[in-house]
Amino acid sequence: MISILLLSFFAMGESHVHGVVRDSASREPLVGAVVQVVGTKIGSVTDHHGAFHLHDVTTDTTLIDVRYVGYAIKRATLFAPYTNSVEVLLGMGESNNARVLKGRNPDGPDLQTQPVIVTADVLSSAGMHTQSQTVLTETELRENSGQNFSAALTEIPGVTTIQTGPTVQKPIIRGQSGNRIVINNNGINQEGQQWGTEHAPEIDPFTPMRIQVVKGAAGVVYGPNALGGIIRSEPSPLDVYEKLSGEASVNLFTNNQQGAVGGYVQTGGVLGKPLAIRVYANARRAGSSSAPEYSLQNTAFGSWSGGLYTTFGNNDLGGWATLSEFQTTLGIFSGSHIGNPADMQRAIERGNPVTNPEFSYDISNPKQEVQHTMFSGQFHNYIKNFGTLSVTYGWQRNNRSEYDAHNLRIIGRGDNPDERAADSIARLNNALQTPAMNLVLVTYSLEAKLEHRLNDVTSGSIGVNALRQSNSRGGSVALIPDYLLYGVGGYVLENSMIRNVQLSAGLRYDVRWLDARLDVLGSTQQTIKNNLYTSFSGALGAQTQLTDNLRLSANVGSAWRPPQVNELYSNGLHHGVATYEIGNAELQAERNINADVTLHINTSDVQCEVSGYATKYFGYIYTKPLPNNPTTTVRGTFPTYVYTSNNAWINGVDFSATAELTTVISVSAKGSVVRGTTTEGIPLPLIPADRLRLSVHAHAHDVWLAHDAYVEVGVSGVRRQDQYLDSSDYAPPPPGYILTDLKFGATIDVFDKPVFVGLSCSNLFNHRYRDYLNRFRYFADDAGRNFTIRFSVPFH
Repeated sequence: MISILLLSFFAMGESHVHGVVRDSASREPLVGAVVQVVGTKIGSVTDHHGAFHLHDVTTDTTLIDVRYVGYAIKRATLFAPYTNSVEVLLGMGESNNARVLKGRNPDGPDLQTQPVIVTADVLSSAGMHTQSQTVLTETELRENSGQNFSAALTEIPGVTTIQTGPTVQKPIIRGQSGNRIVINNNGINQEGQQWGTEHAPEIDPFTPMRIQVVKGAAGVVYGPNALGGIIRSEPSPLDVYEKLSGEASVNLFTNNQQGAVGGYVQTGGVLGKPLAIRVYANARRAGSSSAPEYSLQNTAFGSWSGGLYTTFGNNDLGGWATLSEFQTTLGIFSGSHIGNPADMQRAIERGNPVTNPEFSYDISNPKQEVQHTMFSGQFHNYIKNFGTLSVTYGWQRNNRSEYDAHNLRIIGRGDNPDERAADSIARLNNALQTPAMNLVLVTYSLEAKLEHRLNDVTSGSIGVNALRQSNSRGGSVALIPDYLLYGVGGYVLENSMIRNVQLSAGLRYDVRWLDARLDVLGSTQQTIKNNLYTSFSGALGAQTQLTDNLRLSANVGSAWRPPQVNELYSNGLHHGVATYEIGNAELQAERNINADVTLHINTSDVQCEVSGYATKYFGYIYTKPLPNNPTTTVRGTFPTYVYTSNNAWINGVDFSATAELTTVISVSAKGSVVRGTTTEGIPLPLIPADRLRLSVHAHAHDVWLAHDAYVEVGVSGVRRQDQYLDSSDYAPPPPGYILTDLKFGATIDVFDKPVFVGLSCSNLFNHRYRDYLNRFRYFADDAGRNFTIRFSVPFH
């Protein structure tokens, strides 16, 4: 249920409404709830304290809608105030509409000390209701806009990234990434070549959206691969009778001289029907990044995205559909492509690039070009006394091309040496403009789900889904084979409240067929390898309110995933990370057993969450470096990694805490500790190092002409990764580091338009450092100081 605490007051002749959105059962503030005045663009998104505020609420009677992920939309009526500051209590039954009395009731008792409560039934969730979930709102994404999708997620404790230079980042949840995390985008699981550590999610955070992260196994709803957690991004709410409105944004960056622009336009009531449409487009271009003491050659990038989102009908009968396109070209740091073993060893020992080139927007080989096209749509129908039945269809096409910095020696054609030399150069240049590897992945998905309520305390969902996926490759490098994948699965998930304990339980069964076409060495023929994998996933969870300010939740579950095609059959140069990878066809399905406990503390001044977790893996699949055996090819010499498996443990602690020192100033701390080892005690590679962030945040609702003004100073510390086996890598983990960042912003009324202006600086003191999870740490430092200026202007 949702609880809303409303405070109203008048200031400078302008009516403001401030409030807090809470879960009425747990009293926890709900982050990312959308509060909007119906029929206007006046709205707000709740912050980490669950707080929101509405400006210019001047009518005698005002309707507001409250939306939150996993809850039904609720509508409340605000009446003109009788006093400057009041609180009122209102309970709701089964109705979707509420009357919220704002002010003192002249005919009744003094209601000044009672909160206004709007309740809503939980319909669905990204995971089980008892799991740790965090929402990044549009406001938070706007304050950090310009970052890539994965970098935006690092605001959440326990979420880090693995990098491939300054241009590519992938999310890690509690030490697990890639094929152990599911990204659900626009209602369907995002399907790209996610097996590559340099294959970033093809999602633009500039797009109007909200992002939800669930930490812990979520395989019951989202199927195989959701061993470590899920990331769900969904479009911002769009009312079917929305008036014409939109927003334009501009971001500017100093380090790589990036410029980014984006915007959207939306309207409802199309043709007088309950139909709304949103059209959006974004573009960015960045030059080469700079470390504190030198430029990082060939790290420029560019991208654009666009799409259409539409909703129709109502909660009883309706749906939505979306079509999107994302394209990007990414330069790969030139210093990572080395000619021979001796040069590679010297480059690692030297630690810095040989050259310090001038800044450039040019992108040359090695590089990546990625295009991701997606369509998804859902139709739902409420069936009385039965539940809501929904059907979701998805289609995706991912086209990835990787270009080599080197190529085969091409012998020229001609009657004399000059002609042959000229022909050789021309054909070599042409070859370098042809992808060394091209992968086209096409995925079809279908899901049918019934969300039901058995009684007043028990609700859940039953679903079935199917998947078809094909991969076609081209180019001279055959890193992974062509393959065809089919999958079917079904699940049931139920949630129930017994006294003050909320219980969740789920069970799922999946079947996966993988048919891979392998090249026969020395022949043009292929052999087909058939693989069949089947297994169950299950989860149990409980949550209870120990006291008014203390809540405890616990979960235990088991999930699995079949080995991916790259883990089974890789055998070639992986250009994006400049490594030679060798698969293992004997690998078996990977399974884990996960348990976590989370303690939530929530008082009027302090919010704290501490989670401890332990995960046992059976057949944990990972890449093991061979530091004494780099691979030399006609394209150069590269670090060699082989796929292997072992039983393993991944354990850790996440925590976050915020304390309000005054009504304006708060301090926060968040951090994570992760340990990953085989059952023999050998540290696993690419496990995040211990990290801690401390920050001071000052916020004022109104400062002169500025609304929602804030200033934040943060200090982040990362320890050296000391969970490391000597001689197990090409270079030992780099030292730990401390970085300082600063950001401030406000909304300013310009010609009656609320314009958001923000300024931030990362690595404020331009500190030299290398992150253990940067795959190019062998050759260069991470990026230096970066100032970012952000503008966004709504219109209606």
